[in-house]
Amino acid sequence: MKTMDERQRAQAVAVVARQLGRDDAAAPRILAELWDVAFEEGRLAALDEFQDRFCVCMKLSGKCASPAGWVPMISAGRRRLPCEATAPNQGGTPMTRPIGAPCWMDLLTSDTARARAFYAEVFGWTAGEAAEQFGGYFMFMHDGVPVAGCMPKLPGMPGSDGPDVWGVYLSAEDAKSTVEAALASGGTLREGPMDIADLGTQAIVDDATGASIGLWQAKAFAGLTMYDEPGTPAYFELLTRDYATAVAFYRDVFGWDGQVMGDTDEFRLTALQADGETIAGIMDGSAFLLEGEPPAWNIYIKVTDADAALATITGLGGTITQPAMDTPYGRLAGAADPTGARFKLIA
Repeated sequence: MKTMDERQRAQAVAVVARQLGRDDAAAPRILAELWDVAFEEGRLAALDEFQDRFCVCMKLSGKCASPAGWVPMISAGRRRLPCEATAPNQGGTPMTRPIGAPCWMDLLTSDTARARAFYAEVFGWTAGEAAEQFGGYFMFMHDGVPVAGCMPKLPGMPGSDGPDVWGVYLSAEDAKSTVEAALASGGTLREGPMDIADLGTQAIVDDATGASIGLWQAKAFAGLTMYDEPGTPAYFELLTRDYATAVAFYRDVFGWDGQVMGDTDEFRLTALQADGETIAGIMDGSAFLLEGEPPAWNIYIKVTDADAALATITGLGGTITQPAMDTPYGRLAGAADPTGARFKLIA
């Protein structure tokens, strides 16, 4: 285990804050937390390495120039961003999320300009500059912290002829063995595993029920670090007709130790929990999915007022897919952005 003193830590934080031009109040805390986590895990050897790796994390938000030799988390076919398994909670202290938990989300869209404007109004997100050399990928930020990615549809890209969609990634301890487990459990490989410089390894699979899910073996890049606050993801859920197969797949492939929250035809749900919080789930969608509608992962974004958010959404050209309703888990609603990408709200 390496050791450091407060002078080294303060120097690292100050240097990188200046390099990024970050003078907001949150910058010192965010940078210090990144330093502490990385140093404790023995991944940092020097100040310059810290600078380079933080710039890797911030590049797609347009905050600093690329360190030499950096390769983005964007493949020729798809695009995703990696994540860590540890994130700060509302109090700013580390919150452990188990391997196999959702760690990133991003939007594949046919209209990035409209997406920028729409999500800024609905969730208060700001959008980073598009990295044209990386296919136009950019990041959405909440209070200066990355909360999602966005990629324009490109000719020849897998999925470009399908609907606009939000995608979900789960963390993996070892991408190669996780893919092997997915294939052995009835899944289908879409792409990867692929090493992305020293950032980590990514792959995309279809699970045994046909739902697409990404996986990321993280090394250097932190993805989602804010959860369950207004404007950030609060929950992720797979809706599938083949509930039993899905539960077995995510147990065997991603190590889910799910808790059965309901087991009736009206409400059948297995949930993944961490620190007493329900963070993801598998829902029996037999009674909810329309004929011909495929299984899919859903993202839930926290809002302060679900009804007000729906009013904003429709005013911006979005649609309501599920009216707001009170549930034991909060007031829930479903919506789609102006180009049809679906998401959920929870208040």
